[in-house]
Amino acid sequence: MSIFGLITAAIFVNKVPQRMLLMMVSVLASLITFTFVLASSVEWFLFTSYLFGFITTCIYKIAISVGSQQLVSAPAVLVTFLLFSGNVGSTIAPMLSGWVVQLFGIQSAIIMTWVGYTFVALVFGLCLLLEKRELRAHA
Repeated sequence: MSIFGLITAAIFVNKVPQRMLLMMVSVLASLITFTFVLASSVEWFLFTSYLFGFITTCIYKIAISVGSQQLVSAPAVLVTFLLFSGNVGSTIAPMLSGWVVQLFGIQSAIIMTWVGYTFVALVFGLCLLLEKRELRAHA
């Protein structure tokens, strides 16, 4: 599902306002990871895993797109830095989740993921509100 998320995000990035798209997929990621916590059957957990792979890749692609728009004439090194940061996060995540599982049990990694995506959605929403406020102040 990850490859479909990448393709879908690449299409939507050119058709839909990217900030709102990133907000939508961040909220969806939070909801999907919350369903992990509530999953009562293996089938439901696996279905949610497919959705999670799809939405995670969407977030990654859209976040890089939004990040590269933060500067009027973004240097190529910015995209490289964004990709590098994503790779570092992908490398650290298994170590961190393994440590959390060792300390608190298997369910804790899923809860940690849900808390993380919820936090990202809230912070990004706050950034959008601040950005709109700033634009209104200068208009």
